[in-house]
Amino acid sequence: MDILRDKIAGNYEKFSEITDNLIKKDFEITGEKYKKDHFPDMAECSAKSLLNSKCFGISKTKPVCEKVLSGALTKELSDAFLDLKEFTELLGK
Repeated sequence: MDILRDKIAGNYEKFSEITDNLIKKDFEITGEKYKKDHFPDMAECSAKSLLNSKCFGISKTKPVCEKVLSGALTKELSDAFLDLKEFTELLGK
């Protein structure tokens, strides 16, 4: 997690922008938060929330509907993975 934290802290504005966009697309950022703010000098942003997490996960929950039984599920899953692409690519740099 320290390596990820360093990458996020080094480009926190871009990570905040990407994370905010994911939240707008109904993704949920979860994880156990530290009790103390480890980045008190950083402005409040979604990247700071990631940095102050012991670990985090990104997920998207959708109700079971007729998409599960059709080809539309493939498209929906594909689109969700593409939505995560920019975030994962930034972590990989």
